[in-house]
Amino acid sequence: MTSPRLMTSMPIILTVLLAIHLLLQAKAALQQPVIDTSPDAIVSLGDLTIGVLTAVREYDALKPCSDKIVSLARFQRLQAVIYAIEQINHRSDILPNITLGYVMLDSCTKVSTALARALQFIPNNETAKLTAPSIFGKSYDVIGVMGLTSSAKAKPVSSLLQHFKIPHISYWATSDELSNNVSHEYFLRTIPPDVYQARAIVDLIRHFDWTYFSLIYSSDTYGINGMLQIRRLSHKHELCVAYSSGIELEDDLTAYVHVIEHLRKYPNARAVVLFLLTQQARKLFQAAKLLNAHGEFIWIGTDAMSYDTFTGLEDVAASLFSTTPMLSTHSLFSQYVKQQTPFNNPHISWYKVFWENLFNCTWDAQNTSSLTLCDKYQDVTQADHFYVTEWASKVIDTVYTFAYALDSYIKRECLQSDTNSTNSTDFYRKCIKGPLLLKYLKAVNFKGISGDISFDQNGDLIGGYNIKHLTNVSGAYEHVTIGSWQPNNTIEIEVDRIQWAVVQASTEKAGIPDSWCSKPCQPMEFYIQDFLNNIDNSALSTKKSPGNACTYRQVCGAPLQLPTGRDCYTNVVQLSTHLPLWNFWLPHS
Repeated sequence: MTSPRLMTSMPIILTVLLAIHLLLQAKAALQQPVIDTSPDAIVSLGDLTIGVLTAVREYDALKPCSDKIVSLARFQRLQAVIYAIEQINHRSDILPNITLGYVMLDSCTKVSTALARALQFIPNNETAKLTAPSIFGKSYDVIGVMGLTSSAKAKPVSSLLQHFKIPHISYWATSDELSNNVSHEYFLRTIPPDVYQARAIVDLIRHFDWTYFSLIYSSDTYGINGMLQIRRLSHKHELCVAYSSGIELEDDLTAYVHVIEHLRKYPNARAVVLFLLTQQARKLFQAAKLLNAHGEFIWIGTDAMSYDTFTGLEDVAASLFSTTPMLSTHSLFSQYVKQQTPFNNPHISWYKVFWENLFNCTWDAQNTSSLTLCDKYQDVTQADHFYVTEWASKVIDTVYTFAYALDSYIKRECLQSDTNSTNSTDFYRKCIKGPLLLKYLKAVNFKGISGDISFDQNGDLIGGYNIKHLTNVSGAYEHVTIGSWQPNNTIEIEVDRIQWAVVQASTEKAGIPDSWCSKPCQPMEFYIQDFLNNIDNSALSTKKSPGNACTYRQVCGAPLQLPTGRDCYTNVVQLSTHLPLWNFWLPHS
């Protein structure tokens, strides 16, 4: 069997041929070229240049990229790169007398296109000159690559770049598979991996003393991995999963209705963890609304839940908890965005398209459609629903990660006395080597806009999460930050800010709903464990597997009361903490 390390040492030519083969397959399937020949790169070269893979325009069935901008937030990530590099180039304390540049290529939300664009960052020869043409378009000489917001795109691109020892940093891809140092040695990220999010969710459950919950997840790599992490941590902390189900994004509403119906079979498991995509969560809430499941469940979601306020579904989605990476607004960047127009950014070929999409207008005076002509004096803040995305803070911090690493690298490894070269660009570029740059990247430690930036041995950000809560604020629903979680398992929650939307029993304490198999025993009562009457037969096999399902019901009884019922197996009767602890091993009934 071929070892993983042998695979990572695959000859370069074989890697390129494999990539070409994949691209030709995609071309045949789509009956179109993977790369269009229009000028779609944003280029500003420096002494050292960073490659940027971003999804600005949407995919088109007839060509790789359409003329439709994905979103305002996506375009602002592009602006954040330019802003950060301009700021660094004006500073004297980071990379003095060295200019950072950038080359941005559009992946157009397509995996095959992202891979093809990445090939443009592969050197054609030792000098990797800009003028060297290839079948994929121009080849650009970069010291590293940043970008790609989805793990599905980041994984093949990271694997490709690794063979050429080109570091790759993502500010959004969270899959735990990318923590594998064998297949993704040159990959880093300025966002915590999914395993941290699973830990934050389980710690949130434990914070409220919930011991019994259900788990609904997306039937893809993201959801399945999240489900496995939640189950592993549940087992570790002796928590019970009542009902667990995967669901496809393409499933119709009927499938989501069935999920709600199954959740209702476990009424004591009021907490429901959602490792879903935003679109799936919306479908689930639609199903809950259809079945009038108001106030029945406590939803706990991933960061994907925080991108939508679920307008029209607030009555079932209210009090949703979500865990989101620590982000922050940056006032200087906000000012920068508000000052930008197509006319002070002539080198950005997508800016006029962005303006047309933003204001639903056209620059074409001969256009016969109902669209109005775009106004060159219009302010971007006049657009409907204008806002500045907090995710820009992660983009800016990613650029600074490269800058701080390069600054340390050059000051320690690139001494001018080592060469007779008079060309600083050639000198510094030849000095920068991928393996050593990777070492300096992983050693970076600074206070970024989004928080502290430092990495573990796998290149994963050592970072925490904000705990958000969907709540009514002055008549409109918002995701309000009510707490935080740190990797040392520290969790802080402002309970007074929570608006519980679930119907609560009079026996529940201090307004916090219950989510457990059975209530705690009172003084002088025993726990008598018995099988749940309505448990699925399939769950019987898990009676000896804590954390897989709550197969036992804890029933409180008077001292020395024996368990009753035909479903009593080898039972354990344990005194509550108010009495000395001992166990009675009882025979089968």
